[in-house]
Amino acid sequence: MSVDEWRQRVRVLPGLLSELEVTKRREDVVSSRRSRASGQSPLVFRLGAAEVMSEIEALLRSVLVTYGLENGRGVVLDSLPRMLVRVGEHASWVDKHKRSGEWSSRLDGLIARGWSVVDTPPDRIRLGVCGAPIAEGEDCPGELWREPDQVVVQCPLCGAVCDVRERMDVALKRASAFRAPLSVVVQVLRSSGVKISHEQARKWTTRTDAHGRRLLSHVAVRSDGTKLYAVGDVLASLGARKRDVS
Repeated sequence: MSVDEWRQRVRVLPGLLSELEVTKRREDVVSSRRSRASGQSPLVFRLGAAEVMSEIEALLRSVLVTYGLENGRGVVLDSLPRMLVRVGEHASWVDKHKRSGEWSSRLDGLIARGWSVVDTPPDRIRLGVCGAPIAEGEDCPGELWREPDQVVVQCPLCGAVCDVRERMDVALKRASAFRAPLSVVVQVLRSSGVKISHEQARKWTTRTDAHGRRLLSHVAVRSDGTKLYAVGDVLASLGARKRDVS
């Protein structure tokens, strides 16, 4: 994993953590499409979300404690958001550390587990934090959600209105360079409302086009042998398949 990849992980984690927080706070009496299909109750997802969040926090704290001890710095028990910032600030040191491969493998596993236990409200997809300016130097922290056919949403906190498609396109564009195992990339895209399955994406990695070029190729290989794929490449493959069908 490179320094940029560590920073990308830090940028992606807040979205997952927010989804996990929503899952933790959902009422047990509310069932989601996923829980109905799998026969699992929302309580199972809530416990799983809490567990993953706890393990992510423990991993980040371990990284920062190691940094502090090896660099003569005091060990500060920060909040989870602050620890994300600090890991991003020390990404170069993290990448060069002898345990970098161990940490990155563990983090990727937690990201995959995290998306597997996210239990969002039925037929609703998270668009992220509103971010509209509400005061000098202060942005709205309200959460934005959309229904499948909704084209605009209004922030329940500040009342700002945003275009759903524009918001999703911007988010996906920012994430286009993000590299991760294929299962993680698919989960990230599905959480953003993109209709794609892991089986569909996996087939692209073994098939070629009329010119003999692979439909989807990995962009890097981790030290443990795991292949990494770029979000942008998976989206491009999806777009190409749709054009072929039409």
